[in-house]
Amino acid sequence: MPEFDIGPLAIFACWQTLLFAIGVALISGGIKTLLDTAIGYCVTSRDKIVKSTGTPVSVGYNVRSTSRFLTRVLLPATPLAVGILMALFVPLRPDELTKYLAEMPPHKGQFWILAFYGMAVGVLSDYVYGHFKKNLTFNQDIADVAILKASIPPTAKQVDDAKLPLPPPVPK
Repeated sequence: MPEFDIGPLAIFACWQTLLFAIGVALISGGIKTLLDTAIGYCVTSRDKIVKSTGTPVSVGYNVRSTSRFLTRVLLPATPLAVGILMALFVPLRPDELTKYLAEMPPHKGQFWILAFYGMAVGVLSDYVYGHFKKNLTFNQDIADVAILKASIPPTAKQVDDAKLPLPPPVPK
């Protein structure tokens, strides 16, 4: 085995890994969207309407969220599988990893090194995407509450407490 002084941060903190992780996240998100769309087309049109409100809903997402196999096995494994496939077939690898693989004897674990690199980047991209999406949703909820609070006129007690003049009455 060749001797290199590379740590995991030297491999994971480079622009190639960042682009690789973005690619894994985009492809995994695309697969999830395709799955939602395909499930939505498979469900009959009468199931696409909520009976209480009569408005159409995202059927694929609703079916996907109730299926244990999809939510606990298939979808969490999607970034791993995409990461492995991209690591093996897309020649976008960090320079340190490329040097390490070039110094190794042929067929002595290069497949497994690339597979584990792809899995690690897949997990990392899914983790970062999940937290990014959660924070965006959280911030959107805060913005919705702020808009709702701004649209409600103050009560007379709130105006008295703030020592502000009452707004003019709304004509009917």
